[in-house]
Amino acid sequence: MSVVQYLKNAIEERFGIQDIPDGYFYFPTDVGGLELNNPFIGLVQLRDAVYEDPNDALSVVALAERDAYRLAKISFEKGSVNRTWNSVPNFIPQDHDKFMSFEEFTQYREEFSNSHTHNLCSIYEELLRQPAKQNVMLNRNENEQLILHGADDEYWLWISLLYRADMIERFGGVNIVDRALLPTSMISLYRSGRVKWQG
Repeated sequence: MSVVQYLKNAIEERFGIQDIPDGYFYFPTDVGGLELNNPFIGLVQLRDAVYEDPNDALSVVALAERDAYRLAKISFEKGSVNRTWNSVPNFIPQDHDKFMSFEEFTQYREEFSNSHTHNLCSIYEELLRQPAKQNVMLNRNENEQLILHGADDEYWLWISLLYRADMIERFGGVNIVDRALLPTSMISLYRSGRVKWQG
C-alpha cells in the first residue's frame, strides 16, 4: 500500500471524506496541500537524459567515425586537402593518390582528439557527467494562473501539470483553501526546527 493510499484510508476512516485527489497530498502547504514528496518525479526528469544502454553511446561514435571517414575521403579525392602543414616539404608517400583505409583512419582514436562531433573523447566525457534534469516545456495555451506558485522550480511545475486537472475538478482551482486562512508562517517555523514540543 502506498503512502497516499494509506492517508486516503485514514482520512476516510476518521472524517468520512472520500475521493480525495492525489494532488492534495503532493501540492504545497501554502495552497492547502500536504506537500508530500513524489520520489518518481526526479527519476522521470532524468529518464531521457541517460542512455538505457551505454553501448548505444559507442554506436553513436561508430556512426560518427564512418561519416567523418566518408567526408574526409571525398575531400581527399576532390583534392581539397591542405598539405602545406607537413614538416617535411618534399615527402610524398608511395601511395599518395590512394586514401587511407578506415582501420588506419581510426587506429589512434584514443591518443588523438578528433575534430568530428560524437568522437570517443566527447562521448566518454558525456558518460562521466551527471545527467541534467529535463525541464517541462509549457505551450502557449497554458494558463499561468493554473500553475503553482513555484513554477520556476521544476519539481513544482511537474506536480502542477500532473495533478492540476483533478484538483480543478474537485476544488475549482489549484488553491485548495484561501491563503489568508493558512498558518503558513507557523508551518515554516515548525519545519525550521527552532520550535520543540514539551510534554
